[in-house]
Amino acid sequence: MVWSLSDKWSFGGKANANRSTYENRDLAVSGGPAVEFNFFPYSESTRRSVTLRYAAEIIRFDYTEITVEGEMNQVLPRHSLTLSSAVQQPWGDIMGSIEAIQYLHELSTHRINVSGRIEYRIFRGLNLNVGGSFSRIKDQFYLSAVGLDDDDILLERLDRETDFSYDLRAGFSFVFGSKFANIVNPRMGGRRRFYR
Repeated sequence: MVWSLSDKWSFGGKANANRSTYENRDLAVSGGPAVEFNFFPYSESTRRSVTLRYAAEIIRFDYTEITVEGEMNQVLPRHSLTLSSAVQQPWGDIMGSIEAIQYLHELSTHRINVSGRIEYRIFRGLNLNVGGSFSRIKDQFYLSAVGLDDDDILLERLDRETDFSYDLRAGFSFVFGSKFANIVNPRMGGRRRFYR
């Protein structure tokens, strides 16, 4: 939920619930407030935006197996700072972001995510997408104390201890629909989709 405070400021909050056997979670529930500043007026967001967002939240974890820290459930405060940018041109879009997340129960527990994507418009509706991401990981307190067997590692069923991760992606997408039914609400990381 987001409230527009001005043509550059927004205030809001979010709630989230998810489950991940990969990250040893039966359930994770989080929520909290956020504030965002757009360096350009939101009225220009169909062409360009550079936003800075700060969020604070409480998150509760219920784990599947006891963690390396000896926990079966935890309630933790965390905050994040995200810088995002997007440029839309007739030939396509360029998007990128850097996000820093820190857990406040132990200040050394953090994660930094960097991602980017280029979407090249081949013709109306058909796009070539190339993107990637890199993460510096220092927040794996959720790892199972039971450990991994060879099958878990080979099939990537459970997360492994690591200091970083990265990925590269390429593919095609086809978008169709009415140009009068666009989703244009970029506030607080909202989805952007523009038809030309």
